[in-house]
Amino acid sequence: MRLSGRGAARLSIYRTPALAARIANCFVENMGRLVHSRSHQRRQFIEDQLALRRRELAHAEEALRDFQHLNRSIALQKEAEEQVKALVELATERESARIALLVDAAVPPEKPVFPNKPLNALLGALAGAALGLLAGRRRA
Repeated sequence: MRLSGRGAARLSIYRTPALAARIANCFVENMGRLVHSRSHQRRQFIEDQLALRRRELAHAEEALRDFQHLNRSIALQKEAEEQVKALVELATERESARIALLVDAAVPPEKPVFPNKPLNALLGALAGAALGLLAGRRRA
């Protein structure tokens, strides 16, 4: 079905590259909100789990100190504690980096990408000349 007049003008407005870029940017923005919401939930879960594990670790360390004090055994070295903390921080950073989403904004093209009319005309002329030469050779 072909439109003419105002209907065609209205439809052509919706097919502009600028509008396509605005639609893409709006889609990405809304998708970013969704991903941010989910990543926020995941981050909150990880932070809650981390706090829980820290409390458990503190209780375990206290129990270990009590045990060592009662049995007069050697305490854990500070280096081991620092390494455990560093590993926890690295795991948290890795999870944060995995969740992060980076998307460039859509930009409308400055000129049409397809069809390339000058290239198509040149290829058509070359193909026509080649076919003309072949046809001429066959007749001769």
